[in-house]
Amino acid sequence: FFRIVVHVVDGPWLRRALMAKKQLVAQVVGATLTESLPRSAEFALAPKGCNVLAGVDEAGRGPLAGPVVAAACIVPLDVHIAGVNDSKKLTTEAQREQVYELLIKNPHIQWNVGIVDASKIDEINILQAAMLAMDLAVKGLAQVPQFILVDGPRLPPSIGAKGNAIPVVKGDGICFSIAAASIIAKVTRDRLMHKYHAQWPCYNFAQHKGYPTADHQAAIRKHGPCAIHRRTFTPLKQWYPLPAGAGTVAARQRTPARSKARARSAQNEQEPMLPPRGVPGPPRQVQPAPPVNEHSTIMTRSKRRRLESG
Repeated sequence: FFRIVVHVVDGPWLRRALMAKKQLVAQVVGATLTESLPRSAEFALAPKGCNVLAGVDEAGRGPLAGPVVAAACIVPLDVHIAGVNDSKKLTTEAQREQVYELLIKNPHIQWNVGIVDASKIDEINILQAAMLAMDLAVKGLAQVPQFILVDGPRLPPSIGAKGNAIPVVKGDGICFSIAAASIIAKVTRDRLMHKYHAQWPCYNFAQHKGYPTADHQAAIRKHGPCAIHRRTFTPLKQWYPLPAGAGTVAARQRTPARSKARARSAQNEQEPMLPPRGVPGPPRQVQPAPPVNEHSTIMTRSKRRRLESG
């Protein structure tokens, strides 16, 4: 009887139950919201008296597939949302989804997203596409912000031209409004990638969201690129080069740094190298002098004597 009781208590079903309990606890802990960023940092960067402050951030510069998404967000100073921090610090998708729902469902928060697809990225390059997405996000806000904080080292030209915006390096970890925008942009893009996964399940977009993981690259090699792959990104541009005349406009207008280096290397290979100082070089090839005749335009010494004597 004792052996039977021990077997039942320590049986496989109990181990499965304990494992399920641990997974449930992990999900609950993972969904627990972190502390929000303080509002003082962002309003210290804005002009005095600014009440309508917008934060702008983007998601999706690095992936091999899918769009780049930017978000602009205006959160009034008296509105507090738990868990608003850099989207990369919200380590689980459940956490980001939870904060995203709190942000977009708050009636006092204004937000908008700008989306630029892969074909446009290939046409104008990823930097210009991210700038365009940010511009679209700001233009779509219902209220014109008095001041704009943009994550990163540079401003989109159309936003910077108005003179009421500044870039903030690593702003998604400093400014509340930029962090809110980063979460909205990240979740919006993740949801799009889930839809693309349903359309092209062989690439497993739901898992890696288009980023260049080993599994994603292996799937590309096996199935080839699909409509949302960025054909101007490495290694896609080596594996499946675009037809001549297609691709990035900016790449056709200016020579990339690598191409310039390769051109210089090819030129150096064609040009003879000078020998080190003190080491005699190869004998110089002396060009033969042109024949001298009465109609020659070269005034040689003998010709000068003949002319003077004649």
